[in-house]
Amino acid sequence: MGEMKNSFDTLVREYPSGANVQSLLAAKMFKCSPDQIAVGNGAAELIDILAQYKNEKLGLFIPTFEEYSSRFKSVTLQKLNNQNFTYDKNDIIKLAQENDGVILINPDNPSGNFIPYKDLLELINWFKANKKTFIVDEKLCRFCREWTRLDTNERRNP
Repeated sequence: MGEMKNSFDTLVREYPSGANVQSLLAAKMFKCSPDQIAVGNGAAELIDILAQYKNEKLGLFIPTFEEYSSRFKSVTLQKLNNQNFTYDKNDIIKLAQENDGVILINPDNPSGNFIPYKDLLELINWFKANKKTFIVDEKLCRFCREWTRLDTNERRNP
């Protein structure tokens, strides 16, 4: 962690050439292999990297952040048939049963649909038990009241 802090300015200024160094430092910090770390400049670039490694049939509720449907080759788009574009954990499970997995943006953009933390933990367990892929994008979660009410330890250690 100290190495990353000490090298932070250099790593930021030298992007993308600093990406390899960032991967090495992050891998050391998280005790994993550098090839398990994706370094990118923003969500779209990271989605593109992820899409290169996932060639499965994944479900995605629409309307949503378009980067996923445009970058993943085999995404099943599930149009919501209600006026407020809401869905819950049961809808997510149903979509997963029809596909190899699901991409969930939580909270969703532009609908604002939000799956509560408790339900998200249940979904993670369901996906693990059913050996399905579950990609969760929470880049906007800090703007959601329910998420910001969670204790920091609860978010880190479910």
